Amino acid sequence: MRPGDTLSMIAVQNSTTVQALLALNPELEPNLLQVGQVVYLHDRQILHASPLVKAPQWTIYKVQSGDTRHSIVLRFHTDSSTLVWLNPGLSAMPRDGEVLRVARDASVYQVQAGDTLSRIGKEHGLLVGEILALNPTLHFNSDLTVGDRILLPDSRQAVVDALGGGSPRQALVVFAERYLGYPYHEVGGNPAEGFSCVAFTYWVYTALGVQIPGYLQGQLSAFPKVPRDQIKPGDIILFRNTVWRGLSHAALYIGDGKIIHDADFRNGVQITFLSDPYYASRYLTAVDPLAGLGLAEPTKTVADIPPHL
Repeated sequence: MRPGDTLSMIAVQNSTTVQALLALNPELEPNLLQVGQVVYLHDRQILHASPLVKAPQWTIYKVQSGDTRHSIVLRFHTDSSTLVWLNPGLSAMPRDGEVLRVARDASVYQVQAGDTLSRIGKEHGLLVGEILALNPTLHFNSDLTVGDRILLPDSRQAVVDALGGGSPRQALVVFAERYLGYPYHEVGGNPAEGFSCVAFTYWVYTALGVQIPGYLQGQLSAFPKVPRDQIKPGDIILFRNTVWRGLSHAALYIGDGKIIHDADFRNGVQITFLSDPYYASRYLTAVDPLAGLGLAEPTKTVADIPPHL
């Protein structure tokens, strides 16, 4: 490393990417480079045998007083580049109480020439929503760069742990709220096109790898009904007599009396109180697609996780 060097400059000069350099040099602190420091430009066999390698599994960690990025790296036996990759914008001195995603055993895929999210998902038996759930900087139509790293969930529970701290219901809420403001489309089925109301609930459930019907009657018929006074985050709420007579609208309950849904052409994906007179008067029923899936709710909250884990 010479005076004035940056990883971006080194990447350009050597026809590679910053992500590839960080993969080969996980001990590097991008913002704390030193003159004379060695940066490997060639494969040290970290990703030599296959584009798919093992990396630590997910957990959620709440920053404690006195924590630094370096101390968190040491505590979880990870590396700084992976920690920053999982928590974009993470500073060297995180804020007390800041909730971080910290890796323990998951699969990391290195993007190859010609890859798309759909192709990667098909090759690894995953829905695109599952991949997006664990990679918050990616979008449905993201252009992938050769050498970039993408997390691939090893199990449905891995997604739950990453998004919801162990709670499948919270995981659904977190994923759904990423799409606030996305447009409405009467036949749309993904973020690039826009969503219909029922396509939105279908899309959110793909984050957990849960295949649910993509049409209103299917969602109404496929799952156990939930009494109105017992609805829980993650339940699908169905309405009647909105855009047409009879069953006509779907939303996801997110707790505190609120739903998230792709409302209409004017508002797109938005949060609404279930007590709103328009929706309260058109409430039909609620169903629980998570019933019987065997996804355990956590026994501890994020705040309960001790710093030595």
